[in-house]
Amino acid sequence: MKNQMKKLACLLLALVMMAGILPVSARADDFLDSGSCGDNVTWTLTYGGKLTISGDGAMDDYSSYQSIPWYKNRGRITSVVVDSGVTTIGDHAFDFCKLISDVELPEGLTSIGNDAFYSCDLLKSVIIPNGVTSIGSGAFKSCRSLSNVEIPNSVTVIGGGAFQFCESLPNIHIPNSVTSIGDSAFYGCDSLTSITLPNSIEYIHNGTFGDCGTLQSINVPLSFKGFDTYTFTKTTIKNVYYEGDEDQWGRIIGVWDIDTLAYANKHFNSSIYVEEVAEEVEEGIEDNSNDYVEQEKIPDDTDSELSEPQNSNLPDTSKSNVDKSAVTNEQPENSGSRSGGTIAALVVVVIACAAVAFVLLRIKRK
Repeated sequence: MKNQMKKLACLLLALVMMAGILPVSARADDFLDSGSCGDNVTWTLTYGGKLTISGDGAMDDYSSYQSIPWYKNRGRITSVVVDSGVTTIGDHAFDFCKLISDVELPEGLTSIGNDAFYSCDLLKSVIIPNGVTSIGSGAFKSCRSLSNVEIPNSVTVIGGGAFQFCESLPNIHIPNSVTSIGDSAFYGCDSLTSITLPNSIEYIHNGTFGDCGTLQSINVPLSFKGFDTYTFTKTTIKNVYYEGDEDQWGRIIGVWDIDTLAYANKHFNSSIYVEEVAEEVEEGIEDNSNDYVEQEKIPDDTDSELSEPQNSNLPDTSKSNVDKSAVTNEQPENSGSRSGGTIAALVVVVIACAAVAFVLLRIKRK
Protein backbone atom coordinates (compact mmCIF):
# COMPACT_ATOMS: atom_id res chain seq x y z
CA MET A 1 0.00 0.00 0.00
CA LYS A 2 2.82 2.33 0.87
CA ASN A 3 4.52 1.72 -2.50
CA GLN A 4 1.25 2.48 -4.31
CA MET A 5 0.95 5.78 -2.46
CA LYS A 6 4.51 6.67 -3.43
CA LYS A 7 3.75 5.93 -7.10
CA LEU A 8 0.64 8.10 -6.93
CA ALA A 9 2.67 10.92 -5.42
CA CYS A 10 5.23 10.67 -8.23
CA LEU A 11 2.42 10.75 -10.81
CA LEU A 12 0.92 13.88 -9.29
CA LEU A 13 4.32 15.56 -9.19
CA ALA A 14 4.77 14.81 -12.88
CA LEU A 15 1.37 16.38 -13.62
CA VAL A 16 2.38 19.51 -11.71
CA MET A 17 5.58 19.79 -13.76
CA MET A 18 3.69 19.34 -17.05
CA ALA A 19 1.17 22.04 -16.09
CA GLY A 20 4.06 24.41 -15.54
CA ILE A 21 5.79 23.85 -18.88
CA LEU A 22 2.91 23.31 -21.31
CA PRO A 23 1.89 26.43 -23.30
CA VAL A 24 -1.42 27.95 -22.32
CA SER A 25 -3.76 28.78 -25.21
CA ALA A 26 -5.39 32.19 -24.78
CA ARG A 27 -8.76 33.28 -26.08
CA ALA A 28 -8.84 35.88 -28.86
CA ASP A 29 -10.29 38.54 -26.57
CA ASP A 30 -7.75 38.01 -23.78
CA PHE A 31 -5.33 40.89 -23.28
CA LEU A 32 -1.85 40.39 -24.69
CA ASP A 33 -0.41 43.77 -23.75
CA SER A 34 -1.43 47.28 -22.70
CA GLY A 35 -0.05 50.68 -21.81
CA SER A 36 -0.40 54.42 -22.31
CA CYS A 37 -0.16 56.40 -25.56
CA GLY A 38 -1.06 59.89 -24.36
CA ASP A 39 -1.51 61.93 -21.20
CA ASN A 40 -5.02 60.53 -20.75
CA VAL A 41 -5.04 57.88 -23.47
CA THR A 42 -4.38 54.16 -23.06
CA TRP A 43 -4.17 51.15 -25.35
CA THR A 44 -4.90 47.44 -25.12
CA LEU A 45 -4.03 44.65 -27.55
CA THR A 46 -5.75 41.28 -27.53
CA TYR A 47 -4.41 37.93 -28.63
CA GLY A 48 -6.89 38.16 -31.51
CA GLY A 49 -5.05 41.20 -32.89
CA LYS A 50 -7.49 43.96 -31.89
CA LEU A 51 -5.79 47.20 -30.81
CA THR A 52 -8.09 49.55 -28.90
CA ILE A 53 -7.22 53.17 -28.16
CA SER A 54 -9.26 54.67 -25.30
CA GLY A 55 -9.36 57.77 -23.14
CA ASP A 56 -9.70 61.53 -23.48
CA GLY A 57 -7.62 63.91 -25.56
CA ALA A 58 -4.73 63.55 -27.96
CA MET A 59 -2.57 60.54 -28.69
CA ASP A 60 1.17 60.98 -28.44
CA ASP A 61 3.15 61.74 -31.60
CA TYR A 62 6.03 59.39 -32.40
CA SER A 63 9.25 60.05 -34.28
CA SER A 64 9.10 56.80 -36.25
CA TYR A 65 7.30 53.47 -36.35
CA GLN A 66 10.09 52.04 -34.19
CA SER A 67 9.05 54.22 -31.26
CA ILE A 68 5.36 53.27 -31.12
CA PRO A 69 4.48 51.43 -27.89
CA TRP A 70 3.09 48.36 -29.71
CA TYR A 71 6.16 48.08 -31.94
CA LYS A 72 7.14 44.61 -30.77
CA ASN A 73 3.62 43.33 -31.49
CA ARG A 74 3.00 45.22 -34.74
CA GLY A 75 2.93 41.97 -36.70
CA ARG A 76 -0.04 40.77 -34.62
CA ILE A 77 -2.33 43.79 -35.08
CA THR A 78 -5.17 43.16 -37.53
CA SER A 79 -7.74 45.79 -36.48
CA VAL A 80 -7.74 49.19 -34.79
CA VAL A 81 -10.61 50.71 -32.81
CA VAL A 82 -10.26 54.28 -31.60
CA ASP A 83 -12.88 54.97 -28.94
CA SER A 84 -14.89 58.15 -28.57
CA GLY A 85 -13.02 60.74 -26.52
CA VAL A 86 -9.72 60.39 -28.39
CA THR A 87 -9.22 63.60 -30.39
CA THR A 88 -6.12 62.95 -32.51
CA ILE A 89 -4.26 60.09 -34.17
CA GLY A 90 -0.58 60.63 -33.44
CA ASP A 91 2.24 60.80 -35.98
CA HIS A 92 3.38 57.28 -37.00
CA ALA A 93 0.74 55.75 -34.69
CA PHE A 94 0.10 52.67 -36.86
CA ASP A 95 2.98 53.14 -39.26
CA PHE A 96 4.13 49.87 -40.85
CA CYS A 97 1.52 47.75 -39.07
CA LYS A 98 1.16 45.81 -42.28
CA LEU A 99 -1.59 43.38 -41.20
CA ILE A 100 -4.19 46.00 -40.23
CA SER A 101 -7.27 45.41 -42.39
CA ASP A 102 -9.96 47.26 -40.43
CA VAL A 103 -10.00 50.70 -38.79
CA GLU A 104 -12.78 52.38 -36.78
CA LEU A 105 -12.43 56.11 -36.08
CA PRO A 106 -14.75 58.02 -33.72
CA GLU A 107 -16.79 61.18 -34.01
CA GLY A 108 -14.89 63.92 -32.22
CA LEU A 109 -11.60 63.12 -33.90
CA THR A 110 -9.96 66.31 -35.22
CA SER A 111 -6.76 65.22 -36.97
CA ILE A 112 -4.87 62.26 -38.40
CA GLY A 113 -1.12 62.58 -37.94
CA ASN A 114 1.77 62.31 -40.37
CA ASP A 115 2.44 58.74 -41.55
CA ALA A 116 -0.29 57.54 -39.19
CA PHE A 117 -1.26 54.55 -41.38
CA TYR A 118 1.82 54.42 -43.59
CA SER A 119 2.20 51.08 -45.39
CA CYS A 120 -0.83 49.35 -43.86
CA ASP A 121 -0.88 46.99 -46.82
CA LEU A 122 -4.16 45.17 -46.07
CA LEU A 123 -6.27 48.23 -45.24
CA LYS A 124 -9.06 48.48 -47.82
CA SER A 125 -11.50 51.09 -46.55
CA VAL A 126 -11.40 54.13 -44.27
CA ILE A 127 -14.29 56.34 -43.19
CA ILE A 128 -12.88 59.58 -41.83
CA PRO A 129 -15.46 61.01 -39.40
CA ASN A 130 -16.93 64.47 -39.65
CA GLY A 131 -14.92 66.86 -37.48
CA VAL A 132 -11.49 65.89 -38.78
CA THR A 133 -9.86 69.03 -40.19
CA SER A 134 -6.46 67.76 -41.32
CA ILE A 135 -5.04 64.61 -42.87
CA GLY A 136 -1.30 64.58 -42.26
CA SER A 137 1.52 64.13 -44.71
CA GLY A 138 1.89 60.49 -45.69
CA ALA A 139 -1.10 59.57 -43.51
CA PHE A 140 -2.20 56.73 -45.81
CA LYS A 141 0.86 56.53 -48.03
CA SER A 142 1.56 53.11 -49.56
CA CYS A 143 -1.73 51.61 -48.37
CA ARG A 144 -1.73 49.63 -51.59
CA SER A 145 -5.03 47.81 -50.98
CA LEU A 146 -6.96 50.96 -50.07
CA SER A 147 -9.93 51.17 -52.45
CA ASN A 148 -12.37 53.38 -50.55
CA VAL A 149 -11.84 56.62 -48.62
CA GLU A 150 -14.59 58.90 -47.36
CA ILE A 151 -13.41 62.44 -46.64
CA PRO A 152 -15.94 64.65 -44.79
CA ASN A 153 -16.72 68.31 -45.42
CA SER A 154 -14.80 69.28 -42.28
CA VAL A 155 -11.36 68.52 -43.78
CA THR A 156 -9.44 71.63 -44.85
CA VAL A 157 -5.92 70.24 -45.34
CA ILE A 158 -4.70 67.12 -47.16
CA GLY A 159 -0.99 66.82 -46.49
CA GLY A 160 1.79 66.05 -48.91
CA GLY A 161 1.88 62.39 -49.95
CA ALA A 162 -1.24 61.70 -47.88
CA PHE A 163 -2.50 59.08 -50.35
CA GLN A 164 0.68 58.56 -52.35
CA PHE A 165 0.97 55.08 -53.89
CA CYS A 166 -2.59 54.09 -52.97
CA GLU A 167 -2.63 52.20 -56.23
CA SER A 168 -6.01 50.50 -55.70
CA LEU A 169 -7.94 53.74 -55.13
CA PRO A 170 -10.33 54.14 -58.12
CA ASN A 171 -11.84 57.47 -57.09
CA ILE A 172 -11.53 60.15 -54.46
CA HIS A 173 -14.06 62.75 -53.43
CA ILE A 174 -12.36 66.01 -52.41
CA PRO A 175 -14.99 68.12 -50.60
CA ASN A 176 -15.37 71.89 -50.99
CA SER A 177 -14.01 72.40 -47.47
CA VAL A 178 -10.47 71.49 -48.61
CA THR A 179 -8.32 74.58 -49.17
CA SER A 180 -4.87 72.96 -49.38
CA ILE A 181 -3.57 69.80 -51.04
CA GLY A 182 0.11 69.06 -50.50
CA ASP A 183 2.79 67.99 -52.95
CA SER A 184 2.46 64.43 -54.26
CA ALA A 185 -0.76 63.92 -52.29
CA PHE A 186 -2.10 61.45 -54.89
CA TYR A 187 1.14 60.59 -56.66
CA GLY A 188 1.17 57.02 -57.95
CA CYS A 189 -2.58 56.44 -57.49
CA ASP A 190 -2.59 54.26 -60.54
CA SER A 191 -6.32 53.43 -60.50
CA LEU A 192 -7.69 56.99 -60.50
CA THR A 193 -9.65 57.75 -63.67
CA SER A 194 -11.07 61.22 -62.98
CA ILE A 195 -10.60 64.07 -60.54
CA THR A 196 -12.87 66.97 -59.68
CA LEU A 197 -11.16 69.91 -58.00
CA PRO A 198 -13.36 71.57 -55.38
CA ASN A 199 -14.29 75.24 -55.61
CA SER A 200 -12.21 75.90 -52.49
CA ILE A 201 -8.90 74.95 -54.16
CA GLU A 202 -6.99 77.69 -56.02
CA TYR A 203 -3.61 76.02 -56.60
CA ILE A 204 -2.35 72.46 -57.12
CA HIS A 205 1.28 71.72 -56.34
CA ASN A 206 4.09 69.56 -57.72
CA GLY A 207 3.39 65.89 -58.17
CA THR A 208 -0.12 66.07 -56.71
CA PHE A 209 -1.49 63.85 -59.49
CA GLY A 210 1.83 62.59 -60.84
CA ASP A 211 2.29 59.06 -62.14
CA CYS A 212 -1.46 58.40 -62.20
CA GLY A 213 -1.37 56.14 -65.24
CA THR A 214 -5.13 55.76 -65.69
CA LEU A 215 -6.17 59.35 -64.94
CA GLN A 216 -8.09 60.46 -68.02
CA SER A 217 -9.97 63.64 -67.07
CA ILE A 218 -10.03 66.53 -64.64
CA ASN A 219 -12.85 68.91 -63.74
CA VAL A 220 -11.63 72.43 -62.95
CA PRO A 221 -13.78 75.09 -61.23
CA LEU A 222 -13.97 78.71 -62.35
CA SER A 223 -12.26 79.85 -59.13
CA PHE A 224 -9.08 77.88 -59.86
CA LYS A 225 -5.88 79.94 -60.40
CA GLY A 226 -2.90 77.72 -61.16
CA PHE A 227 -0.95 74.46 -61.54
CA ASP A 228 2.70 73.92 -60.69
CA THR A 229 4.85 72.71 -63.57
CA TYR A 230 5.10 69.12 -62.34
CA THR A 231 1.54 68.65 -61.07
CA PHE A 232 0.88 65.92 -63.64
CA THR A 233 4.36 64.50 -64.16
CA LYS A 234 4.14 61.04 -65.81
CA THR A 235 0.36 61.48 -66.19
CA THR A 236 -1.55 61.95 -69.44
CA ILE A 237 -4.81 63.88 -69.23
CA LYS A 238 -7.11 63.41 -72.24
CA ASN A 239 -10.03 65.64 -71.25
CA VAL A 240 -10.29 68.85 -69.26
CA TYR A 241 -13.70 70.13 -68.18
CA TYR A 242 -13.58 73.80 -67.19
CA GLU A 243 -16.44 75.91 -65.88
CA GLY A 244 -15.13 79.07 -67.55
CA ASP A 245 -14.51 80.05 -71.16
CA GLU A 246 -11.36 79.70 -73.26
CA ASP A 247 -10.04 83.16 -72.39
CA GLN A 248 -10.42 82.48 -68.67
CA TRP A 249 -8.70 79.13 -69.07
CA GLY A 250 -5.75 80.83 -70.74
CA ARG A 251 -5.18 83.01 -67.69
CA ILE A 252 -4.71 80.04 -65.36
CA ILE A 253 -1.07 79.60 -64.35
CA GLY A 254 0.64 76.60 -65.91
CA VAL A 255 -1.92 75.57 -68.52
CA TRP A 256 0.46 76.32 -71.39
CA ASP A 257 3.58 75.03 -69.62
CA ILE A 258 2.21 71.56 -68.86
CA ASP A 259 2.15 69.43 -72.01
CA THR A 260 -0.59 67.09 -70.81
CA LEU A 261 -2.93 70.07 -70.32
CA ALA A 262 -1.83 71.92 -73.44
CA TYR A 263 -2.69 68.95 -75.67
CA ALA A 264 -5.76 67.68 -73.83
CA ASN A 265 -9.26 68.11 -75.22
CA LYS A 266 -10.80 71.19 -73.58
CA HIS A 267 -14.48 71.37 -72.70
CA PHE A 268 -15.31 74.96 -71.74
CA ASN A 269 -18.37 76.27 -69.90
CA SER A 270 -18.84 72.76 -68.56
CA SER A 271 -20.76 73.64 -65.39
CA ILE A 272 -23.75 71.74 -66.86
CA TYR A 273 -21.57 68.62 -67.06
CA VAL A 274 -20.53 68.96 -63.43
CA GLU A 275 -24.09 69.54 -62.23
CA GLU A 276 -25.45 66.54 -64.14
CA VAL A 277 -22.85 64.20 -62.73
CA ALA A 278 -23.41 65.58 -59.22
CA GLU A 279 -27.13 64.82 -59.55
CA GLU A 280 -26.36 61.22 -60.49
CA VAL A 281 -24.10 60.80 -57.47
CA GLU A 282 -26.67 62.35 -55.11
CA GLU A 283 -28.74 59.18 -55.16
CA GLY A 284 -25.93 57.14 -53.64
CA ILE A 285 -24.34 59.61 -51.24
CA GLU A 286 -26.09 60.77 -48.09
CA ASP A 287 -23.65 63.52 -47.16
CA ASN A 288 -21.52 65.84 -49.28
CA SER A 289 -23.47 64.84 -52.42
CA ASN A 290 -23.26 68.24 -54.10
CA ASP A 291 -19.47 68.09 -54.14
CA TYR A 292 -18.97 64.60 -55.46
CA VAL A 293 -18.35 63.55 -59.04
CA GLU A 294 -18.50 59.81 -59.44
CA GLN A 295 -15.71 58.22 -61.38
CA GLU A 296 -15.65 54.94 -63.22
CA LYS A 297 -14.20 52.09 -61.22
CA ILE A 298 -11.66 49.98 -63.03
CA PRO A 299 -10.42 46.52 -62.06
CA ASP A 300 -7.30 46.46 -59.95
CA ASP A 301 -5.27 44.34 -62.34
CA THR A 302 -2.09 46.34 -62.67
CA ASP A 303 1.04 44.69 -61.42
CA SER A 304 3.40 47.43 -62.49
CA GLU A 305 5.71 48.72 -59.80
CA LEU A 306 5.28 52.40 -58.96
CA SER A 307 8.37 54.49 -58.46
CA GLU A 308 9.03 57.59 -56.42
CA PRO A 309 9.08 60.97 -58.22
CA GLN A 310 12.45 61.40 -59.91
CA ASN A 311 12.29 65.12 -60.70
CA SER A 312 14.35 67.22 -58.31
CA ASN A 313 11.51 69.72 -58.10
CA LEU A 314 9.21 67.16 -56.54
CA PRO A 315 9.11 66.67 -52.77
CA ASP A 316 10.77 63.61 -51.33
CA THR A 317 8.05 62.11 -49.17
CA SER A 318 9.77 58.74 -48.79
CA LYS A 319 11.32 57.50 -45.58
CA SER A 320 15.05 57.66 -46.26
CA ASN A 321 16.42 57.10 -42.78
CA VAL A 322 14.32 54.23 -41.54
CA ASP A 323 15.12 50.60 -42.19
CA LYS A 324 11.76 48.88 -42.35
CA SER A 325 12.52 45.19 -42.24
CA ALA A 326 9.94 42.51 -42.86
CA VAL A 327 7.29 42.26 -40.19
CA THR A 328 7.60 39.18 -38.04
CA ASN A 329 5.36 37.80 -35.37
CA GLU A 330 7.76 38.57 -32.58
CA GLN A 331 7.07 37.01 -29.21
CA PRO A 332 5.78 39.63 -26.79
CA GLU A 333 7.51 40.30 -23.54
CA ASN A 334 5.61 39.51 -20.37
CA SER A 335 3.25 42.45 -19.96
CA GLY A 336 1.68 41.38 -16.69
CA SER A 337 -1.72 40.79 -18.30
CA ARG A 338 -3.50 37.75 -16.92
CA SER A 339 -5.73 35.82 -19.30
CA GLY A 340 -8.48 33.41 -18.45
CA GLY A 341 -6.32 30.53 -19.73
CA THR A 342 -3.48 31.48 -17.39
CA ILE A 343 -5.78 31.58 -14.37
CA ALA A 344 -7.15 28.13 -15.24
CA ALA A 345 -3.61 26.73 -15.41
CA LEU A 346 -2.79 28.20 -12.00
CA VAL A 347 -5.89 26.58 -10.52
CA VAL A 348 -4.80 23.20 -11.89
CA VAL A 349 -1.32 23.61 -10.41
CA VAL A 350 -2.71 24.57 -6.97
CA ILE A 351 -5.08 21.57 -6.90
CA ALA A 352 -2.30 19.21 -7.97
CA CYS A 353 0.04 20.57 -5.30
CA ALA A 354 -2.64 20.11 -2.65
CA ALA A 355 -3.17 16.52 -3.78
CA VAL A 356 0.56 15.79 -3.58
CA ALA A 357 0.75 17.26 -0.08
CA PHE A 358 -2.20 15.12 1.00
CA VAL A 359 -0.63 11.93 -0.37
CA LEU A 360 2.73 12.65 1.25
CA LEU A 361 1.01 13.29 4.57
CA ARG A 362 -0.76 9.91 4.34
CA ILE A 363 2.53 8.18 3.58
CA LYS A 364 4.17 9.80 6.58
CA ARG A 365 1.39 8.69 8.92
CA LYS A 366 1.58 5.09 7.71
